[in-house]
Amino acid sequence: MADQDYETLRSEVQQLRADIGNITETLKGLASSQGEQAYERLRAGVGSARQRATQAGHAVEHQVEEHPLASLLVVFVGGLLTGLLLQSRRR
Repeated sequence: MADQDYETLRSEVQQLRADIGNITETLKGLASSQGEQAYERLRAGVGSARQRATQAGHAVEHQVEEHPLASLLVVFVGGLLTGLLLQSRRR
């Protein structure tokens, strides 16, 4: 009787090990899939951000070409304000 119980227990432990192995493989597959999906979303986001930055750069170029004096004035005032802010922090 004890030998039969031992064999049954041994068989169940082997089945449990196999089930745990299957679960582990399934989890690895899910993690890999999730990682790939996250990477693709990141790539799409970077591509979109790059495209928007390029469009913004072209828009700025167009505005500078259309209004060169106003652009120069804006840059001058921006530099002047930045200089004043940095100078006040040194004191």
